[in-house]
Amino acid sequence: MSFGEYPLINKPTTVKNTIADLIDNIFINDLGKVETMSAIVCDISDHYQIFHITKTSVEICDPNIIKKRQFNDKGISQSTHVIGLNYI
Repeated sequence: MSFGEYPLINKPTTVKNTIADLIDNIFINDLGKVETMSAIVCDISDHYQIFHITKTSVEICDPNIIKKRQFNDKGISQSTHVIGLNYI
């Protein structure tokens, strides 16, 4: 696939009489993070519900409580570091 992305769903997501089509797409660039993917068949509609679950890792850190903001170079530097805007 272009841009290194791969389709997760490879089975039809809509069925009408004798026609089955894959019309829903979920693309991912790291197949190693995919936990599961599937389509949920439902008799109410001819359109299946699709979903995927990916593995994630969340880094938990100690909260840094800021009671008031300081609008000077030091305060701006600390704020941008906390929210990950190191390019400002």
